[in-house]
Amino acid sequence: MTYQIAPNVEPNTIALIYEGHRSLETNGQNLVIGTSIRQVVEKNLVAFQFLDGGKVIVPCQFVIWDENKVGFKLGKYDKSKELFIDPAVIAFTNSVCTSEAFGHTATFNEGGQIYSGGRCFGSGYPKDTGAFQVDFGGPFVGNYYLKVDMCLSKYNPNGSDLIYATYLGEYGEDLPHSMIANSQDQIVLLGSTNSTNHPFSSNVYDTTHNGVKDIVVTSFSSDGTQLIGLTYVGGGGGDGVNNLEEYYADAYRGEVIIDSNDNIYLASFSRFTDFSTSAGCFQDSLAGFQDGVVLSLSTLCWSTYLGGATNDAAFALKQDAFGNVFVAGATTSSSFPVDTNSAYNAYLGGQTDAFVSKLNSNGTQLLASSFFGSTSGDQNYFIELDIDGGVYLFGTSIGSISATSGKCSGPSTGGYVYKTNSNLETIEWVTSFGDLSPAAFLVDNCSRIYLSGQGATSTVLNLSNLDTLDPVNNLAQAGFYLMKLSPDANELEFGSFYGNNGSHVDGGTSRFDKRGVVYQATCSNGTFPTTSWAYSTNETNNATYDNTVFKIDFESNIAQAEIVPRDTSCAPFAALFENEESVWTVHYWDFGDEANSTDSTPTHLYDSVGSYEIFYVISDSQNCYGDHTAFMTLEILDPLVPEIEIGDTTCVDSVMLSVDTSDFSAFQWGNGSIE
Repeated sequence: MTYQIAPNVEPNTIALIYEGHRSLETNGQNLVIGTSIRQVVEKNLVAFQFLDGGKVIVPCQFVIWDENKVGFKLGKYDKSKELFIDPAVIAFTNSVCTSEAFGHTATFNEGGQIYSGGRCFGSGYPKDTGAFQVDFGGPFVGNYYLKVDMCLSKYNPNGSDLIYATYLGEYGEDLPHSMIANSQDQIVLLGSTNSTNHPFSSNVYDTTHNGVKDIVVTSFSSDGTQLIGLTYVGGGGGDGVNNLEEYYADAYRGEVIIDSNDNIYLASFSRFTDFSTSAGCFQDSLAGFQDGVVLSLSTLCWSTYLGGATNDAAFALKQDAFGNVFVAGATTSSSFPVDTNSAYNAYLGGQTDAFVSKLNSNGTQLLASSFFGSTSGDQNYFIELDIDGGVYLFGTSIGSISATSGKCSGPSTGGYVYKTNSNLETIEWVTSFGDLSPAAFLVDNCSRIYLSGQGATSTVLNLSNLDTLDPVNNLAQAGFYLMKLSPDANELEFGSFYGNNGSHVDGGTSRFDKRGVVYQATCSNGTFPTTSWAYSTNETNNATYDNTVFKIDFESNIAQAEIVPRDTSCAPFAALFENEESVWTVHYWDFGDEANSTDSTPTHLYDSVGSYEIFYVISDSQNCYGDHTAFMTLEILDPLVPEIEIGDTTCVDSVMLSVDTSDFSAFQWGNGSIE
């Protein structure tokens, strides 16, 4: 929770009251709450203000006032400005759409800017005049919507400013499922459509709509003004929309990812026999009523079915360092292709089994494949790989899946994460928690595990509530639950509820970045707690629901990599470089003159005139979060030499000396004598 302190209000007016605990301890940044079961840690306390258009960190610590009450001790700050304590919620904003809009998918770029994708039921989305598509693509009559458009918004990192917004759609139904930003900050969007008249760029995969519904893949320029590419993918029937549904809006699942060369890979669904597959692919024909499909829209450009004799769904995929593609999903088919050496090489029973499969880099060979689950119903919704080749699956079960001894353990029915090896031969461990519909998943560079999911809204069964993370709210239908687990799921490091009963997401994928920050799409009914600095805090703008997005930092320790010498000075100049109290431990400064430093707050002497491009790179010692870089330009000018005017010196005892003081702040006069 973020606390907002109004200007000229003392911070000691805020206190946290704890009940039912056994102890309270603090070492400043961390508050340790002892309970009868375990210790709960409130970590990484941070305070900040927005000054002169930037975010300024304020030193802040927990202070225990008595056995039940905790307050905050703050360093120097501008009391005339609003102050924020604990920046867990970086951004939450509505789209300000005046018609109905639902949230489906969210992602980020390397600068931390926020992308929010959804579907819109009419005009009124806040597009700008330069956007690719400024008009809603089709009509609606009375109370019946004949079509919907995709709608996409891009915001600055704290969600206070809209960079662009655009529609994407024509005369049919256009729905977003997943999106990701490539190295050029071009958004790549996976969706489904029955619109037959989309615009196209040259040399795309397929410009012809193939059937009832097609997969559609689109890419926009960074500023949202240009269509980089758009292609249909499909056969003569239904493609891109899942019929193997357990939770609300499971129809709009599937995932798009990119590799290091910005090649595009997709996991989706097909229900028709003429889906376009590549020569020599692993499975070239539909095996059942619905199969998963896996595609590479790259220089290899391959495509394959993946399924058995009944219904199968490919929900997610990741690529390893060797180019192999791991696919996660669900199947009702005992004939789904699995490897005899896999952890589970026979169908476990019930209405569905989860699966994970490993394809080679050109989709021609199934390298490994395994079932997973209980004897009831199980689905893998997300997959992640760690740097050592471990494979992690985030899914749900309506049966009973028990946690491995020593791992974080909750109810056996509901959500789970399990880890298997790269050949899918062994289940290394399983952790369980209560029921929620998976929305985002991450395993970072240090194997810590991050989850986001909405309160279970099953279309089939009324499943049990999640009570392990938030015993107060006890997981109502909808709202979001956020979790961080230690490496190998030994303990729960963070758990929180955010939202209300009306907030949810309409399927799709949301994402974490490698620093533990979640970018979560939502469909808000207007009472979701937006930030005060949000682009729009309006409660749905006269519509029932809005396409909204939130950004929450699980770690609260991203480097504040600000560089604070003066922009311009005169030679010689000794510059002091500050890092805004960064908590990271590895520092590298390049001063722009072939000199560098690994000190956290170095000084450097500039004795030559010139323009110096300076950059600062910071990371943690284990590289859990990757690097974070800041840049600046420092101008070193010729030193100013004062011009002294001397008065009349003819037969006088004293001389009047004067100097123009406009360029100088201090003076010292001498008589020129040497002692």
